Amino acid sequence: MTQLAQELDNMTQLTQDLDNMTQLTEELDNMTQLTEELDNMTQLDQELDNMKQLTEELDNMTQLTEELDNMTQLTEELDNMTQLTEEMDNMTQLTEELDNMTQLAQELDNMKQLTEELDNMTQLTEELDNMTQLDQELDNMKQLT
Repeated sequence: MTQLAQELDNMTQLTQDLDNMTQLTEELDNMTQLTEELDNMTQLDQELDNMKQLTEELDNMTQLTEELDNMTQLTEELDNMTQLTEEMDNMTQLTEELDNMTQLAQELDNMKQLTEELDNMTQLTEELDNMTQLDQELDNMKQLT
């Protein structure tokens, strides 16, 4: 009976060892599952980092787009200023032409005045010629008398 008791103790011990191994297997399964979940969390963390980087790049692109819009607006304003400068140059040229026309009109007025004076001098010359002729005729008459 001692041997039977010994074998029974051994079987009991084996049963306990088997239970312990089963429990260890379950714990190993749990650790494996936890490891998989940790791997998933690591992957999710990496994806989150990637999304953060993409968000930063999108912010940079947005800022660059705003700067491009500002440059486009500045270019339009520069084009407008260039057009205004051209219009001012045209106005300056027109002003110079108007000044030239004013000077020509003044010279034309001077020429009219000179023409009137010349006409007056011509008339005076004719009158002087007439007076000279009359004086000659008077001298002729004096000589006859």
